Amino acid sequence: MKHMSILQTHACQSSYNRLKYVFNEPVHSYKKTDKRVLVTTGFNIRMLHDNDDRISATQNGAYLEKQFRTTLKRAHNPKRHYQAQTVIISFDPSEFDPSNLQNQSQQALQLVQHYVCEHFADCQSVIAAQADGEGGKLHAHVVMNTIKTNGKTVATNRFNINKLRKDFDHEMQNNY
Repeated sequence: MKHMSILQTHACQSSYNRLKYVFNEPVHSYKKTDKRVLVTTGFNIRMLHDNDDRISATQNGAYLEKQFRTTLKRAHNPKRHYQAQTVIISFDPSEFDPSNLQNQSQQALQLVQHYVCEHFADCQSVIAAQADGEGGKLHAHVVMNTIKTNGKTVATNRFNINKLRKDFDHEMQNNY
């Protein structure tokens, strides 16, 4: 049997709640790590950096959400019902062995980053790799603004779960 990543997607009325959940909640389980976020990156958004000028794994959900909201204000319909879309990609342990989390999380982040760049480069997005769930599986949260930086709405069919899964499976086959 072939093991594959599990992909979920959710429309969110509040990007703040989702960003706060990803970055500012306590670690859910200490089985694999004592860090909520292992590595993170983003597109079309300013992120906090460490002293060595690398993107910090520690981010502030409110700071990121303020940037999402600024883009939302440019929208033709700023009272949109959904502000963000999330995609959660949970990797099978056969794909990413969580015994070397630092190395594996970096590789998972690069893979998801490439996928987001290919399919959602016109959106504001934040990607965070985590392994603090009860099962200790390596997974990535992607939070995307449903408004492009030019103020136009992202077509909802781009978030169709079957399309997302097909595109990500293709990404895994070609780049993993």
